Amino acid sequence: MTSTNITYDRYLKDISRYPRISREREDKLCKIIASSKKDEYVEAAVDELVRANLRLVIHCVKSFTSFLRTSSTSITVMDLIAEGNLALVKAAQNFNPGYQTEEHSEPIRFSAYACKCIKNAMRKAFRKARFIHIPDHHYGYWKQIKELSDSHDDEVS
Repeated sequence: MTSTNITYDRYLKDISRYPRISREREDKLCKIIASSKKDEYVEAAVDELVRANLRLVIHCVKSFTSFLRTSSTSITVMDLIAEGNLALVKAAQNFNPGYQTEEHSEPIRFSAYACKCIKNAMRKAFRKARFIHIPDHHYGYWKQIKELSDSHDDEVS
């Protein structure tokens, strides 16, 4: 077992200590963050919201595992988790609980907003870690090619 795997397993064990929160509690925390004038209330609410959503970073990093297997990247899964955690904190601080889109009459949930922020931060980390610059719109193509290559690996050899 490599040191990265040991660190990853330890991280998973550590974040499993933090309980998930209900949707009502999440809404209440988001409203405290958006409307409170006292820094200690905001800080406590951000802390609780971030701790409850650390598993979301793990969920988001799973969509990047095919990129991690390529030898051309110098970034590790723990680097992506660190970037995701920073993005999660920023998402908790900047989330607008009352925001609605034209397509949805319901307000956007924090987890959807945070997942978008986390994945954007991970993509940015990949861009910075690559030796050769690849434009953003090519990442979708790269993912499709990688998936096809992985699914047809037996047929090629």
